[in-house]
Amino acid sequence: MHDFVDAIRNGRKPEADGAVGLRSVALIYAVMESALARRPVLVRDVLGGSLHAYQDKVEAAQMA
Repeated sequence: MHDFVDAIRNGRKPEADGAVGLRSVALIYAVMESALARRPVLVRDVLGGSLHAYQDKVEAAQMA
């Protein structure tokens, strides 16, 4: 957060941009999808939307 705020204040790019952040989140979701599916899951499967059972459970819980 400090780096992000500093980047805004000083007009520079942050150390981790949106693409890096998205890949980091996809990596964590791939771990969770893998645990749920009981098989290896690739980050690209999460990024591409072809595997989303864990995310579906999260969204369903938010609706309840």
